[in-house]
Amino acid sequence: MQLAAASASPADVVAEVSAVEGREPATAEIVRRSNGAAEPASVYAFLYSGDIVRVRGQAVVRLRLANRGVAEASPGHDFTAPPSQPGRFDRAIRLFDRIVALFARPPGQVVVHTLLRGDNAVARPAWLSQETQKLPLAMPHVGVAWAGAAAPVTIRSALGSSTTGEPAMNASGMFDVPADLPFDVLAGGGGSGARLWRVVRTSPAAVPILAGTENPSTPRERVLRAAWLMEEGPPEWRLFALTEIVALKDDDIVAGRLWRLVRAGEWPGAR
Repeated sequence: MQLAAASASPADVVAEVSAVEGREPATAEIVRRSNGAAEPASVYAFLYSGDIVRVRGQAVVRLRLANRGVAEASPGHDFTAPPSQPGRFDRAIRLFDRIVALFARPPGQVVVHTLLRGDNAVARPAWLSQETQKLPLAMPHVGVAWAGAAAPVTIRSALGSSTTGEPAMNASGMFDVPADLPFDVLAGGGGSGARLWRVVRTSPAAVPILAGTENPSTPRERVLRAAWLMEEGPPEWRLFALTEIVALKDDDIVAGRLWRLVRAGEWPGAR
């Protein structure tokens, strides 16, 4: 995957390449505003404010914008990345740079903690190995991801009631949970599956704070906080962080990229 120029500010990420369509000898490139360097326009490449996508020959580059819009570049019709929206990123830039570096990291072995064996094996990812997790009060959904076979997901509340969701495709998904009650997340139907996590409820004020994203007011600030929790924060808050990334994957380019890595078992994980 292509990395943006190191001198660009994380606040300037405004789009990504979603598809490149065409035939040889067509070419598509990104001309970086920061230094004028050109690089191939590869799928998932980030675009920063002022970058230009230029196409020659029979090709079209399709783009996904940070505001959920779409755009394209074609021969004779360059795309120039628009100005970014202002945000509070000053103290979070170093974290964002680490996240961007993840997108170029080669695949590695993912360590898991097996709960069920055989054809329906289910395992907790190493980064979510702590069984007891925390979720703020009134949060109505929980994001789930594990290693192994897809399986039904059962949410069993502290009162003993349970609901079972559809089999999770690619062993991941988002599920409704009791609004203010502790609950268990089980892999398997009927309330008798292997327990992945026990979730306790806390005050929203108890969520750990990353300097620079206090009271996050934008999707990007929430993503930065979630990424910090998954990489460095207290391990009991990682299911909450995953839930934030799942909730924001369609609203924020970085969240969408991180979610793809989670589904592929590439982030976060033991190396």
